[in-house]
Amino acid sequence: MFSIVNQALREHYGGDYPLKCLQSSVGIQLVLKKLRIELTISELHRHPSSSRRDAEPVPPLWWDEIGKWPGTIRYLPEGPVAPIFQFKTREETEDLARFKALVLATMKRYLEDRKAEDVAFGPILEGEHSLNTLYNQGHPYLVKTFTVHQLGIPFPLWIQRRMTELTC
Repeated sequence: MFSIVNQALREHYGGDYPLKCLQSSVGIQLVLKKLRIELTISELHRHPSSSRRDAEPVPPLWWDEIGKWPGTIRYLPEGPVAPIFQFKTREETEDLARFKALVLATMKRYLEDRKAEDVAFGPILEGEHSLNTLYNQGHPYLVKTFTVHQLGIPFPLWIQRRMTELTC
């Protein structure tokens, strides 16, 4: 599933694909729906070690040291995003529609042409060590994330709104 969306992101957005978190989420939702799989993460924020108040706690399934959650990554529990209301222009909405069509075409191609053993699993962020290792290896998502953070570029408006909702 993630391979399908990752391939479609790379094909559609080129080098900007690591910055397309909303489109990634929409693509994953689309594949899950098509496969009739329900994946809920609404309770992941209930980590027993959670004590930070400056950000949402880390999902317990994939981050071992909750006190070292990087400030460049946000976990926004519960509450679906309605991407059609998040875009400022019709072009962005139309671009998302083209991306969704590409996700479905990629999924069809993968299901027709690939075997289970062809599936390549990407790395998993499990803590500070793996984050540093992947960054040092030039992993595109981490490199872009840290570059955006170092330049002081704010989170997209839809993430800022969700963060504000969670702190009220």
